[in-house]
Amino acid sequence: MIKPFATIGIDDHNGWANLVIVAVLDGMFEVREVRKVALLDAGLPKQPYHHETVFLQEIEAENLIAKVVGSAVLCTHTVLHEILTDFDEFNFESIAVRNSPLAALPGSVTEAHANRSTMFSADGMIYHHAFSTSVESLGLRLMHFDRDTVVTDAAVAAGLEIEAMQELLAKPGKNLGPPWRKEHRLAFAGAVLALSHE
Repeated sequence: MIKPFATIGIDDHNGWANLVIVAVLDGMFEVREVRKVALLDAGLPKQPYHHETVFLQEIEAENLIAKVVGSAVLCTHTVLHEILTDFDEFNFESIAVRNSPLAALPGSVTEAHANRSTMFSADGMIYHHAFSTSVESLGLRLMHFDRDTVVTDAAVAAGLEIEAMQELLAKPGKNLGPPWRKEHRLAFAGAVLALSHE
C-alpha cells in the first residue's frame, strides 16, 4: 500500500515552536494536527547569545552555548521522531521551516558579540541548526520558505489562485478551532510548498 505524503510546517521561536502536520489526502492539503512544542530543556536560557553570555567569561560562555545547542538538537530530534512515529501511516520526505536568520551558527561567542545584528540573530539560529541537524539525522530534507512570500509561492507551486490559497489557509481555523493565527497559516503554507515539490 502506498502511503500518502505528509510534512511538517514549522513556526519556530526561541525555545519553542508550533508544528503544523499536513497531509495530502485525495489530492487535498489537510491539516492533521497542530502541536506547540518545547525545543529546549527546562532551566536553560532561550536567548543565551543576547543575554546570559554577555556577563560570562569566554570559557563559561562557550560552555553554556554548547549546552543550549546540544539540548536544542536533542529536544528537536525527539519531537520530530515522535511525530513521525505518531503519523506512521504517512510518508514524510521533507520538513518546512522559514529561512535561517544566519548562514550558520557563529564560530564563537566572541564572534557573535562582535556584531550587533549577528548577536540578535544568533539565538534564532540555535533552533534552525537544531532542525537542520535533526532532519538530516532522520533522513529527511529541510525545505526553507520565505515568510514574506510563502503564501504566493505555495499558491504557484500548488497551482492555486491566491484567493483559493487564502481560503485553504483559513480553513483549519474553522475546523480545529483557536488558536489559528498568522504564524500557523504561514507554517501551513510552507508545508503546502514542500508537499507541492514531492
